[in-house]
Amino acid sequence: MGQINKYFAGEDVSGFWIGVVEGRQDPLELGRVQVRIYGVHNPSLSEVPTADLPWAQIIQGMNGKQLSTPKESDLAFGIWLDGSKQLPLMLGIIPGIETNAPSTGSGFHDLRSQTTIALAPKVPVARTYNTDGSGITITEANTADPAVLESLRHPNADELNQSSISGVGSYQNLANTVINARKNNLDNGVISANGVQWSEPYPAYNPEYPYDIATVTESGHVIEYDDTPGHERIHIAHRTGSFVEWYPSGTVVEKITKSNYKIVMADDYVHVMGKVAVTVDGDAYIRIKGDTILETGGKLSANVAGDMNFSVGGNFNVQAQNINLSALESATLIGDQVYATGQTSADITSGKTTIGSDGDLNLSAGGNLNAQGTTLNLLASGLAAMMGASVGISGSVQIDGLTSVNEGAPTASGADTATAGQATGIPNGMAALKKNDVTVAPEDVPIPLDINKVQLDPITGSAYIQRLFLVPGPNNTVANNNLLTPDANASTNTANCQFDMSTKTVLGPAATWSISDNGLALIEAAEGFAKVTSPNMVTAYPDPATGGEPLTIGYGTTAAALGSPITSGMTISRAIALDYLGTCVENVFLPVLQRSITVPITQNMLDSLLSLLYNIGSNNFLKSSILKNINEQNWCAAGNAFLLWNKAGGNVLPGLTTRRAKERALFLT
Repeated sequence: MGQINKYFAGEDVSGFWIGVVEGRQDPLELGRVQVRIYGVHNPSLSEVPTADLPWAQIIQGMNGKQLSTPKESDLAFGIWLDGSKQLPLMLGIIPGIETNAPSTGSGFHDLRSQTTIALAPKVPVARTYNTDGSGITITEANTADPAVLESLRHPNADELNQSSISGVGSYQNLANTVINARKNNLDNGVISANGVQWSEPYPAYNPEYPYDIATVTESGHVIEYDDTPGHERIHIAHRTGSFVEWYPSGTVVEKITKSNYKIVMADDYVHVMGKVAVTVDGDAYIRIKGDTILETGGKLSANVAGDMNFSVGGNFNVQAQNINLSALESATLIGDQVYATGQTSADITSGKTTIGSDGDLNLSAGGNLNAQGTTLNLLASGLAAMMGASVGISGSVQIDGLTSVNEGAPTASGADTATAGQATGIPNGMAALKKNDVTVAPEDVPIPLDINKVQLDPITGSAYIQRLFLVPGPNNTVANNNLLTPDANASTNTANCQFDMSTKTVLGPAATWSISDNGLALIEAAEGFAKVTSPNMVTAYPDPATGGEPLTIGYGTTAAALGSPITSGMTISRAIALDYLGTCVENVFLPVLQRSITVPITQNMLDSLLSLLYNIGSNNFLKSSILKNINEQNWCAAGNAFLLWNKAGGNVLPGLTTRRAKERALFLT
């Protein structure tokens, strides 16, 4: 038996190691990474450069060939395959919270060159949803700026002091994700044919740790398999914002932020048991190489603002109970042979009627042939013959060049019998079909689950959650006792509601509606003036739910509502904040009410509704029972429905309860 060779791979696998990934550009492209291992490698880059670190093979699953490598600065764990500690095998990544900022001065950090960082995947800096048909515009990081490149070194600002587990799976770190982009760029108020209106559903995103299996890639792709009880869903999103999401109810929402191509190389079958609403903002081209058969069990209507052209290579056949053609100017009918047949009667009426023929013109009647006019002129360039069993002429008669009268000749001829036209090739009308009249309720807007994340106010050091913001006190002074807390939960008696619309003064046409000073004051008081840096100045603050986007300033104003950016550190005055508030109300929320409300309302109703929309958003309102009851003029039911919108995080908030009660009281006043 030969001698056993020591130090072969697997000879000593009892040693475990922990280290930090410093490189992943494997020249063999086997998925290996370079790891600086604690207790083995010195942190000094002069003694152990990254290039000299051993390559650690990553253990792979048994479900097929795949490539999945960790990124620089990740904490790795593995075993040694050899006694000389030159063959590390990586078993996985140890999750945690990275508290050490990136450094290029020593090992155990992300030590990539700026050239490597510039070529590495990066989450988009911003996404602009264009509505002109050009799709989305992605803003990438400025890789020509060294400072920007350094900001991308791991752990960057979005990763530092955060869990290394994907924040998408636990309702955290959403500021620059496709999920947050979706929330701020919903396609609302789409108008289809016959005035049908619909909106893109609000994201069903509502995960609870640890039930959401979420993956967020370096460039910003998101894949989620969410098992959160009551919010089960699947979500796949591209970094540009294109996504498909399966909602808890089974509804599927898909959005493509650029062009969409679909190729079916065999048959395609579609069965829609409800209604179909299609809106095309540009042109539509449909080409069918075979026969096209269109059947409808009800009415078929076509409303065309421009020209409508039909060009048919064969017969053009139309059959109906009655056919009505109306032309505001001229109507022209041209054919090699033209037939008009009325089984009972045929009538042609106009201000002036001219009938011309390049050949013979024959008039034939089975009964009387009558011609009547102020003056009756018959002119023949050749022979004119009039013949009958008896011919009567009444009135003054002038005959020029008389040859003979009552001599029986010449004989009248040429009056052929008209040939009746026949419509052929038209099938009988189909029987009426029974359609589904069931109205499917819109998707419920998910209310975020409890969020335990608490932030500290940088001015007072006090914690604030939801609407606990500083507001100026008496004489515009700012003190700690001005930290707002939600009002006490007020009970509101909704029984015995009495409201008589006939005693109220209603507003004029919807186009003239506008919020009143009372309405603005209601919103100002409810939102608060935050976050205060001096008596009449405020700075932008992060959303309490996400800890990031959307940034908010002044009286609860966000960039999505304002239509212009709000940046971190941005400071504005009270006057500008009021201007922002008015702009949001008039440009964003007022048009929603003008389009959706179809009955007369009062100024108090308008003011209370604008306060509600400013808080819950347009999409929520369009799906609410408030709107339904308003359009059905169930005023008390509409007012009482305000009180349903008093929850956040699944919990009743006393502050929202009080706000809804005030809005309801104004609505019914």
